[in-house]
Amino acid sequence: MKGKKMHQPYTSLKKALAQKGLTYKDVGEAIGIVETTVQLKINGASDFYLSEFRIICEKLGIDSGVFFEDFVAETITGMDDVRYRAISFLDRKKHVKYPGV
Repeated sequence: MKGKKMHQPYTSLKKALAQKGLTYKDVGEAIGIVETTVQLKINGASDFYLSEFRIICEKLGIDSGVFFEDFVAETITGMDDVRYRAISFLDRKKHVKYPGV
C-alpha cells in the first residue's frame, strides 16, 4: 500500500503546529513515534490512533477541531456539488425551479 493515502492531509493540524512553533519531531516525542511516521500520518498515508490524538491535544495544546476541519470542509463541498448536480438534472428533466435551493 505504499504511496496510497488513507485520507486527505491534516492541513489544519499542520497550520496549528506551525502557529505553536512545534515540529513533527515534537509531535513524535510526545506520542512515542519517530518523526517520519508523524509525517506519514499528517500527510494521509496512515492515521493517528485515538490515544495519539488525545496526547497531541492535551500535551501539545492543539485544539481537537483541527483534526476534523479539513474533513468537514471537504464533505460539505462534496455534498454541495452532489446537490447542485441533482437539482440541475431535475431542472433539465422537468423544467421546474426550486425556490430557496
